[in-house]
Amino acid sequence: MTKNDTIIITQPIIDKLNEAIKIALDFEKLTGKQLNITSTVGEVLSSNNFKLKLIVNDTNESYDAIDKDEKKVQIKTRRHKGKNGALIGKLLDKNFKVSFDYAILFILNEDYTYKEHFRNEAGTIEKHFDRINERRIIEGKAKRKTMSISQFKGLSQQH
Repeated sequence: MTKNDTIIITQPIIDKLNEAIKIALDFEKLTGKQLNITSTVGEVLSSNNFKLKLIVNDTNESYDAIDKDEKKVQIKTRRHKGKNGALIGKLLDKNFKVSFDYAILFILNEDYTYKEHFRNEAGTIEKHFDRINERRIIEGKAKRKTMSISQFKGLSQQH
């Protein structure tokens, strides 16, 4: 495979992912440490659920999948542990720009099963960061590229 190759999620991929989830949960139970597979689980499951083509061997970190209309999709995943204040990761590139068409926040239960998801269009995310970062610059603070789970949910519920 070369850069930006895509794959369609198939049952054998889901089967292997389920094996990995079982191993991760067993490992966590034995050691108390996580194997950090959450983002991969979320990318695969959301690509499967929403019929997205998942990008593999990606050198472009600005999006994770492509939808049927060739729109670029950023997928953020978190395991639900009751903390809505947790950050969901960078949504802006190094130039503080949105470089995807929309983002999906995919929330998993503690056992890595689907809990819920939220979607925000690029324009909504851009407006949020323009407002936040304008205020932060005035206050002499560094610009932000991340938002909390609750902020992402709130933005998606406004539309």
